[in-house]
Amino acid sequence: MKEKKRIEALRRQLPEEDEIQCPNCFQFFYDQYNLLCFASLGYCLLCANKKVKIGTIKDKYHVSN
Repeated sequence: MKEKKRIEALRRQLPEEDEIQCPNCFQFFYDQYNLLCFASLGYCLLCANKKVKIGTIKDKYHVSN
């Protein structure tokens, strides 16, 4: 129960425009890692790992191997 109250308190502090909704899983995210992934790939981290090919991820993040 404490965790739910903490999450609700954090959501009240966060402006709504900083939340994004993944077009695949329809969950809302507001942390910096999911925002970065969404800006680069168009999905949250979980969906990007499932749906996007490794070559596309390397191209978007400019990884050289």
